[in-house]
Parts: sequence; structure tokens; C-alpha cells
Amino acid sequence: MWGSWYRVTRQIAHTPASTTVDIVMATADGRDVAVLAGTSLAPRPCNYFLGWESWRRRDPAVFFHDADAANATARPLTRGAVVLFVDPRQEPPLRILSAEELPR
Repeated sequence: MWGSWYRVTRQIAHTPASTTVDIVMATADGRDVAVLAGTSLAPRPCNYFLGWESWRRRDPAVFFHDADAANATARPLTRGAVVLFVDPRQEPPLRILSAEELPR
């Protein structure tokens, strides 16, 4: 009923609430799944990235293009202990990546 995003995020439930999670979206179409996943991971801090290049540069995704909207202003300096990859073209659209699967 809750979908694959819920099953994947529940796998992270055993980690401490301070565990930082990086959520990398393959395309901008993944933002809905990414935000939903991040919400279910609260209170863990989540960093959102649009693509692997942004993840490497630690350049966070911008969800609102409005000067008055709430956007994170500081770049995340460290990598998250967990990396979730979101690709809405895949089934399931969300998966946890192991260290071996991360791009170099």
C-alpha cells in the first residue's frame, strides 16, 4: 500500500536520528519521490542533489526558484552516511546504494 519508497526508507529506520542521508535524483522528475522519502526519514538530516555531478560538488538541489521560498543556503560539507538514489523511470524508483555502487 505505501509503495517501494516506504520499504526502502524503513531499512534506514534502525540508524541513529543524527545519520545524514544524501538523496540523489537522476532527473528533476524524481523530486516528488525524493521529498516523500526525506519526509519519512525525519528527523534525520537529508541533503538533496540533482545528479551525480551535483552530489560530487556538494551542490544541493533547489526545489523553489523564488527569492522568498525556503531553500537551504549552506552547502552540505560532508557526505551522508547513507545514499539513496531516485530514478522515477525505474521500479522501484528509490534504492539504497552501497559504497561500491557510488560513482567515483
